[in-house]
Amino acid sequence: MLQLSLSWLGLGPMAASLWHLLLLGGASWILARILAWSYVFYDNCCRLRCFPQPPKPNWFWGHLAMMKSNEEGMQFAAHLGHYFRDIHLCWVGPVYPVLRLIHPDTIALLLQAPAAVAPKEMTLYGLLKPWLGDGLLLSSGGKWSHHRRMLTPAFHFDILKPYVKIFNKSVNIMHAKWQRLTAKGIARLDMFEHISLMTLDSLQKCIFSFDSNCQESPSKYIAAILELSSLIMKRHRQLFLHMDFLYYLTPDGRRFRKACDLVHDFTDAVIRERRRTLNSQGVDEFVKAKAKSKTLDFIDVLLMAKDEHGKELSDEDVRAEADTFMFGGHDTTASGLSWILYNLARHPEYQERCRQEVRELLRDREPQEIEWDDLAQLPFLTMCIKESLRLHPPVTMILRCCTQDIVLPDGRVIPKGNVCAISIFGVHHNPSVWPDPEVYDPFRFDPETPQKRSPLAFIPFSAGPSLFPCISLDLTPPSCSVLYPVSLEIPAPFLDLNYSLCVYLPSRMSQLSLSWLGLAPEVASPWQLMMLVGALWLLARILTQIYAAHGNYHRLRGFPQPPKQNWLMGHVGMVTPTEQGMKKLTQLVVTYPQGFMMWMGPMFPIITLCHSDIVRSILNASAAVALKDVIFYSFLKPWLGDGLLVSAGDKWSRHRRMLTPAFHFNILKPYVKIFNDSTNIMHAKWQHLISKGSTRLDMFEHVSLMTLDSLQKCVFSVNSNCQEKSSEYIAAILELSALVAKRHQQPLLYMDLLYHLTPDGMRFRKACSLVHEFTDAVIQERRRTLPDQGLDDFLKTKAESKTLDFIDVLLLIKDEDGKELSDEDIRAEADTFMFEGHDTTASGLSWILYNLAKHLEYQERCRQEVQELLRDREPQEIEWDDLNQLPFLTMCIKESLRLHPPVPVISRCCTQDVGLPDGRVIPKGVICLISIFGIHHNPSVWPDPEVYDPFRFDPENIKDRSPLAFIPFSAGPRNCIGQTFAMNEMKVALALTLLRFRVLPDDKEPRRQPELILRAEGGLWLRVEPLSTDSKMPSRDIAWESVSFEDVAVKFTQEEWAMLDPSQKKLYKDVMQETLRNLAFIGNKLKNQKIVSEYENLWRKLSSQLVEQFYEYKESFQCTEICSWIPEPSVNLKSCPGLAPCEKHVCGEGSIGCSSLGVPLNHQCGKTFLDSTYFRIHRRIHTGVKPYVCKQCGKAFTASRYLKSHELTHTREKSYVCKQCGNSFTFWYQFQKHKVIHSGVNPYVCKQCGKGFTYSSSLKTHERIHTGQKPYVCKHCGKTFGSSGNLKRHGSTHTGERLYVCKQCGKSFNNHSSFQFHKRMHTGENPYKCKQCGKDLASSSSLQSHERNHSGEKPYVCLQCGKAFSSDSSLRKHKIMHSEEKPYECKQCGKAFRRFFEVRVHERIHNSERPYQCKTCGRGFSSSTHLRRHAPVHGRANKDVCK
Repeated sequence: MLQLSLSWLGLGPMAASLWHLLLLGGASWILARILAWSYVFYDNCCRLRCFPQPPKPNWFWGHLAMMKSNEEGMQFAAHLGHYFRDIHLCWVGPVYPVLRLIHPDTIALLLQAPAAVAPKEMTLYGLLKPWLGDGLLLSSGGKWSHHRRMLTPAFHFDILKPYVKIFNKSVNIMHAKWQRLTAKGIARLDMFEHISLMTLDSLQKCIFSFDSNCQESPSKYIAAILELSSLIMKRHRQLFLHMDFLYYLTPDGRRFRKACDLVHDFTDAVIRERRRTLNSQGVDEFVKAKAKSKTLDFIDVLLMAKDEHGKELSDEDVRAEADTFMFGGHDTTASGLSWILYNLARHPEYQERCRQEVRELLRDREPQEIEWDDLAQLPFLTMCIKESLRLHPPVTMILRCCTQDIVLPDGRVIPKGNVCAISIFGVHHNPSVWPDPEVYDPFRFDPETPQKRSPLAFIPFSAGPSLFPCISLDLTPPSCSVLYPVSLEIPAPFLDLNYSLCVYLPSRMSQLSLSWLGLAPEVASPWQLMMLVGALWLLARILTQIYAAHGNYHRLRGFPQPPKQNWLMGHVGMVTPTEQGMKKLTQLVVTYPQGFMMWMGPMFPIITLCHSDIVRSILNASAAVALKDVIFYSFLKPWLGDGLLVSAGDKWSRHRRMLTPAFHFNILKPYVKIFNDSTNIMHAKWQHLISKGSTRLDMFEHVSLMTLDSLQKCVFSVNSNCQEKSSEYIAAILELSALVAKRHQQPLLYMDLLYHLTPDGMRFRKACSLVHEFTDAVIQERRRTLPDQGLDDFLKTKAESKTLDFIDVLLLIKDEDGKELSDEDIRAEADTFMFEGHDTTASGLSWILYNLAKHLEYQERCRQEVQELLRDREPQEIEWDDLNQLPFLTMCIKESLRLHPPVPVISRCCTQDVGLPDGRVIPKGVICLISIFGIHHNPSVWPDPEVYDPFRFDPENIKDRSPLAFIPFSAGPRNCIGQTFAMNEMKVALALTLLRFRVLPDDKEPRRQPELILRAEGGLWLRVEPLSTDSKMPSRDIAWESVSFEDVAVKFTQEEWAMLDPSQKKLYKDVMQETLRNLAFIGNKLKNQKIVSEYENLWRKLSSQLVEQFYEYKESFQCTEICSWIPEPSVNLKSCPGLAPCEKHVCGEGSIGCSSLGVPLNHQCGKTFLDSTYFRIHRRIHTGVKPYVCKQCGKAFTASRYLKSHELTHTREKSYVCKQCGNSFTFWYQFQKHKVIHSGVNPYVCKQCGKGFTYSSSLKTHERIHTGQKPYVCKHCGKTFGSSGNLKRHGSTHTGERLYVCKQCGKSFNNHSSFQFHKRMHTGENPYKCKQCGKDLASSSSLQSHERNHSGEKPYVCLQCGKAFSSDSSLRKHKIMHSEEKPYECKQCGKAFRRFFEVRVHERIHNSERPYQCKTCGRGFSSSTHLRRHAPVHGRANKDVCK
């Protein structure tokens, strides 16, 4: 092949090819285009030097910063007219010149030039094309001329005359609205708002003969036109959205297309209807009908218009012209009229003269309306209108683009291709045309004093061939700011490639002078082209990311977010991995119970989900939809390889299926003995340390070594004795965990290249190598053993030892195709199990011991449970069957895992949009943090979440709780595969620990530190004391000898003690002493003073209350004596020492006792009270006693205060009177609620949707709509309700109880609303009246629903499909269709239904019930719907159909 010399590029000879030539030709074409454009631009700059220009504020932006769309910009435009009297040049960016013309002599040539020479500049008008089509405003050339000739008759005087009556009616409607507003005290009005609606109302009547009543009620068509106008202006100011492709991807673009469709549908419907009428009646009959109504609207004229060849306008042309008339007519007229009113308001003398002129004209005329002939008889009013249009023209500027050179009167030339801005505002404010242009002087237009003024000095409606009759369609921005796309292409150095017919290129390149750009001469080369292409690629990537971030930002608006600490850093540093950060997270969960969004920097959103109902969509999604976030898990890749924790896709699915048998119960059973052995070693070490006086131990340190020892035996069958002496393998695992957690907190070291250069990175690689070598050696050894023995002998050997370790299982398992795991896969899974199994289990077990140390009563009950289980057993070890016989221990473990989850948070990255139950959508690519800690501490999921209460996990209490409310081991497809292994290990270790040791809290409270797992800062230190080996229960008198009643009682005042008689003092003393015995028993060997100081204040407050309640209790039930205390006190809260049943057994079912804190306790439900009064009232709920009876109606109550409130309903005393409306009320709380109605304040606001409510109860009920929470469950049918009132009404349908009875007819009702409706049937009262149609309605809810029929309002919108509803109940019924939930099941066959009434109808099939009978033929039906369908059968001719 021929050789091409590229030595000038520093390269050796290269073989020429077709691709090289094509690349060279393409580069040459690009450079030639750049060179041609540069020459044209340079020549244009030279020709424009004759036009003056103001100084540029910036070389790049030009004069763009001086052109503002506000008052300052208008003042600057007027200021330029004093310096440049005819024309001046402005630069929009570095390469886009615009000539601004402000003198009538200068603009004459452009306005009077043919439309082909000076067409409209389409930068703005092109944005209107999807809306207005090819109407007069946007069309050009022959089409524009053709339409202009056909439309001229539409604005003939005979056509316009009847429109005056329409103007009168529209103005009268606006004035009536003003009268109503001023009557309410609203005298300050926005003219633009009201007059815009008036002009739209008039135009709709003139164009379509359609009365939408848009001034009184909202109209979708009118709202669409207003929205389109605002969207056009907004888009014009956003240069990057001038491209249709980009714009239609934005929310504004979608709104624009939707509004366009609505406007077009309306216009097309009118045109089609008018076409049918015209074709059916004929032209003559149609014209006669219109002549009778004296109105020929714009659509009629367009449909009948024909050109010189007899051709009519098409439907698309008619629609385009009608839409153009609506757009060009409403805003400009409204602007002009608003500014006219403003100027007359500023000059009352002219306003009064105009008023006198109108009054004189309309004197003795009824009604007082303006007619066509009156318009020419208002000279001064016309002068005022023209002067206002001069001072404030509705359209401030129009644009023309010159298609050829235009010579100005002074000889200067406007070059071809330049944009000219004809500033109507500038002409009207030019001091050389109008003396004192800023003064409002109507006499400038006095016809009696004509002035020598150019006709182009006053052009509020434009001028020349493009003038549209009566109204101007040249719409431009409201200021002198003309924004255009800025070309960022700066000409690059050019190549002058002089290549001959040979294959060789010249050895040197010519130079291109760029001195006119302020640059030195530079040689262009392919490297510069490559840099340019690379820069463009990088820019495209950045723009793509910005657009994606912008789209996500709009879609994420539904997620609340806390205030940002910094606009750049976002929420970085708000939730730190410290105790303070955990408290901050708890506060955020309380504020945002569903979840919240946080910004990591300016463009990286993270959604934190902290509610069980919300996380369901993420956790239950497939592993391919919700991947694990790779940012953190990638750090573990060099260590764990492609194990279950890190892998994804098909590999994860295959490994998960193969590993599931490894955690079968038969495999896990032998591991219990290993757990016993490892725990025994740890306890022996504790005994040794305690014997040396070290009772304060770091639980994390000891328990971590114990779990590692257990795992090494279970995974590898290797006993390293790591709890007694150091092990390199165990030390390497601990070091790797610490290094990964440390790296996670250093974002600068996330890159592997940088990290492996640091000392930590080198230590990480060394530890990885050590761990991998150990695992590989075990695998290789086991691989050799398996073939030597054979599979059968290998299994027999394992059966004899009763242990099949994890490596054995991995070596033996095969997938469905018979393939085994490779050595790399086995090593990855073994390392993953070692990593995941030791730290999480150690964290959970350590925090369990901490919580039991803080709550000694629960620790003691667990100990009793274990002692009872292992009684008379030697050795005392936990076996497999014992694990299910420790219910309370399991409850304590679960409550600790809830309060201190080992893994506080897990992350997922959505690969596609994920819909949440409340309708919100998590966009694709957004990272979600599932805060396990947040869910476990969410008060809307767990009441009192900070309280340690194991009874939350009582089997009776977990029935109605979501399974995702407790997820310490995650949930869904990627949940923890070894959670059973971890729970078994924790049960064994905890049971043996409590059997042998008492765990007490340390003086220093631990500070939580979430890293890879939830640790404690500086370690979790607890005090450990061995239990006595002689007796299974400790002595109850330990640490009691120095505690006496005087330690507390001597500090009471003499007055307090003197109030008690001797018997009360003795009883009080016994209560105090027995309680202190229990406290001393629980807090074994604690300092006595600590016990006294902790409970002293509580006893001081309750001293008199306790004694009084005992004696009141005795008197109420006539007990003969107060029995002695229970001899053996228990730590259980529900069986604390109290009064035993009396001899008559009157109070046996609800004996009073004292809890461990010394407060009254009810033994039936365990609820405690600080006030004896509330205790007695509560107890009557269990006993059914209602001693307080109303004398008038016989109704019984449990408390006297309830009886007093009830008696007021009989006396009808209403002592609270409202001063504003005179209404009186019986109760104070009713009066307070009523006052809020007058204030007009809704103090209770929903945080999610912003809706306000008068009462807090209404807000709570409303918030359940967002959360989907229905906490009230019917015991009969299981149906859930959002409020207790609804549950009570529903319950009456089962019990048959009728709560409300009519006194006149005796009819009873289940709910109050039905009862109120029935009462109005007797009184004939309909207090709610519709203001628009006068219809009487019986209830406020019926009135609200009826008014929505007039307004068309549908405030309840489905977030998933956008469908709107007029009531909340309709919306809730509709949501069931999306959720596909079928909550109602038939108890007999199990079939599910969406609605309750469907179940009721279905159950009748089983019961053979047919309660609905036809009166004609007697046939029975199971539902009223079937009966209604059957009824028309009897009306047919064939009577045998019924049979």
